Amino acid sequence: MTLSEIESIAALRDPVLRNLRITHCYAELSNSFAAYLPNAANWCTYATWASRQAGRSIRAEDLARALERRLRATQPEIVTREIARQVLRLPGIRRSSEAVARGNLKVFAEIAPAFARFLENADAPQSFSEEQKLLAEAFENYRRAKASPAVSAQLQLLANLQIGLHEQRRLQPDIQEALDEAAIPPDLIENEAYGILTAQLSWTTRLWSWLSPLQERVLRTAAHALATETARAIRAIATEHLMTLEFPGPRTIRLGSDLTQSFPASLTQITEAALATLLSEIDPTPNATLDSGAHDWASFPDRMHFITDLFRCGHEDATLLTPPYTAAQIEALRQGRLPPPPL
Repeated sequence: MTLSEIESIAALRDPVLRNLRITHCYAELSNSFAAYLPNAANWCTYATWASRQAGRSIRAEDLARALERRLRATQPEIVTREIARQVLRLPGIRRSSEAVARGNLKVFAEIAPAFARFLENADAPQSFSEEQKLLAEAFENYRRAKASPAVSAQLQLLANLQIGLHEQRRLQPDIQEALDEAAIPPDLIENEAYGILTAQLSWTTRLWSWLSPLQERVLRTAAHALATETARAIRAIATEHLMTLEFPGPRTIRLGSDLTQSFPASLTQITEAALATLLSEIDPTPNATLDSGAHDWASFPDRMHFITDLFRCGHEDATLLTPPYTAAQIEALRQGRLPPPPL
């Protein structure tokens, strides 16, 4: 993956197609980097699956179906289908999707070129700003890992975490906005809910409701209840999208739950001083996955605790290098088309 290709991806205006291209680019960079430092996951490896998951929020593809399923236990199918359709038009959903897309692009445009330049010539120094100090340190630690087999895994983890720390700081406002915008107030949905409920009435019943204050109050109460239930479901679904990672297998990782994997033998005992120091700063339980679940994904410390343990547990997981898309999907992307689902 060349610098010019990365620049052309970052310049794409369609956020859906751009996300798919970003995800594929991360996968290619990940596999190329694995040839430089084999038998380990690098930062691009995790970025591949995080970007793929972000695509779900950007496309909002599952939101309507998931909302229908959640509401169907209490509402007729015709009501759930229509309320789900209306919800997708709400500005909050669009802004939440835009915040995820903006973060996806922001990180890619900054970090993917650094990996591409490193892969072109690992020994050539790169120019980083003072704000990118962690990136400079990370690529230096990748070089050290190549030359230090005894502590290679620890230096690679250190580099992965340094990049992760940098990108999560950059993503903080976008993650916060994506979650906040998904918290749609019920009153924004109530009029839509009222219209949907009244549309199900016969014309005589509807006429009666217009003439009867009591019947009108009953309908308004039902619309308020439906709007409240819908708003709660939207927030839960949007949060679930943001707090779920699907890895090859398929394996679903709930970001709010403690990780159940163990650390690989190469990372059980930490002897590298810089890594030990960083772990003491960002991991409250540095030698266990206890309490690794991020209860609030908008909380930077919670998020970094989870990411730290995720990187450490998955460091030697070869399945993470699996391509995220099929050959047919990749060919469609190369032709500038949206690939066939599932994505």
